[in-house]
Amino acid sequence: MSKGDMRISCFVMLVCLFPLSSRSGPPDKAPAPRIVYGTYLGGSDKDGAAAIAVDTFGNAYVVGHTPSPDFPITAGAFSTKTRVNNDDWTGFVGKISQRGEHLLYSSFIGGNFRSSANAIAVDSTGRAFVVGSTCSSDFPTTRSAVLQTAPGSNKVDACDGFVAWLNAAGSQLEYGTYLGGSREDAATAVALAPGGGVIYIGGYTFSRDFPITGTAAQPNLNGLSNGFLSAIDVRSGRLLYSTYIGGTGNDAVRGIAVAPDGTVYVSGNTDSPSWPNLRLSRVGALGATDGFVIRFDPTGKIKPCGVRIGGSGTEDLSGISIDGDGDIYIVGTTNSRNFPVKGASLGQLGGGFIVKISARQLAAQHAEVVWARRVGGHGDDALLSVSAGMPRSIFVVGQSASEDFPTTSGAIYGRLEASTEPTLMRLRTSDGRIQFATFVGGRHKPASWYNDYANGVFADANGDVYVAGGTLDDRLPVSAGAVQPRPKVVGQSEPFVFRMKFPVF
Repeated sequence: MSKGDMRISCFVMLVCLFPLSSRSGPPDKAPAPRIVYGTYLGGSDKDGAAAIAVDTFGNAYVVGHTPSPDFPITAGAFSTKTRVNNDDWTGFVGKISQRGEHLLYSSFIGGNFRSSANAIAVDSTGRAFVVGSTCSSDFPTTRSAVLQTAPGSNKVDACDGFVAWLNAAGSQLEYGTYLGGSREDAATAVALAPGGGVIYIGGYTFSRDFPITGTAAQPNLNGLSNGFLSAIDVRSGRLLYSTYIGGTGNDAVRGIAVAPDGTVYVSGNTDSPSWPNLRLSRVGALGATDGFVIRFDPTGKIKPCGVRIGGSGTEDLSGISIDGDGDIYIVGTTNSRNFPVKGASLGQLGGGFIVKISARQLAAQHAEVVWARRVGGHGDDALLSVSAGMPRSIFVVGQSASEDFPTTSGAIYGRLEASTEPTLMRLRTSDGRIQFATFVGGRHKPASWYNDYANGVFADANGDVYVAGGTLDDRLPVSAGAVQPRPKVVGQSEPFVFRMKFPVF
């Protein structure tokens, strides 16, 4: 890295926290944060991060996929050798210490053919619950698995979802199962119930023989592909609940969030003109593809209800989170000129969108949007993940190719210097106003839409914010003593993780 020492000094000595001038509420522009650590995490080939989770001790867990045989794997990890060729990839899960100086463990997770780890959740003991997709016929399963053998992965062009969890040391596979049918399936979202006794998995399926339980809200595949929601008992590994979710076209679950009272919310995308099993309230126009949010009662006593959101074009809903009051936040991407913006003086420019939904109104089957705004500039923009874990603030990450992306004072990088760069923003929960916005990096000129992004964010009540993504760049906010201070190969896509400290209002 050219001028590396100078850059590291600049990153570590970013603007420190300022004292709050008022306790009446969060200001329009919040004081700038500081960086706690930043690190790369990758090998010499094209690797990608998919999601991030954080345990109660501040250790960060990141998942994704890698084709790199030299991906940083630790001794004693569950799987230390990849079994796929260098032109294909396998999943990985890594655990980074709270100060970013140690790779506590890193393990491959996959089989003899393509696998991707797509989402992760962590319980109070440090167990990592990972879901994804695999085309392997020998993905590692355990005795209590829902499906010990591949229902679709042993067929041409048919991959299955998987569910697995590792012990806190990353040395043992405590549970592993396929989750799918005879056609294409993938698990793309995961969340734990309060107390950690049940794991919820979401994704999509083309299979008419996907494992469904007798209490399913939708027992049959309605369209070409539908989303799904499944629940597995952590202690026994038994499938407690499983249902299709969707209409007569194509649908997919992209996110799951669980409220403190146990209510489950799933979000995703649909192009179905009708949903035979569920009435969705509508916000905005019916477009080519819209986002949806559905409320499920795990006890089955209350029927599912939901809302469909979008404009007359295409929406891609990619993330969901719940705040301390139980309200719901969703983020995604839109190309609709008439996307339903709501709220005084909120942005109407940009390809990213953020929507706040009243949980109380949704439960009453009213499509009540508290506020909705667009984010970005005149170029391409996308929002990929959201976290509402900090009081009165939400954090969103994504990517932007807009020179007029609305960065704020104190930004890590205040202007676009490559074709595409990862982004991080802080907004007020009350009205969606931007408090902090920054580009994360991207000076390397071959930066591209598919290689430079932030797609995982986790914020806690103490002001700690963790971000994961991927980049071709060599100027990320790397800290002294980082696990991996430089990319293995400059110009090759590489995962990154960094942690920031924000003031809490």
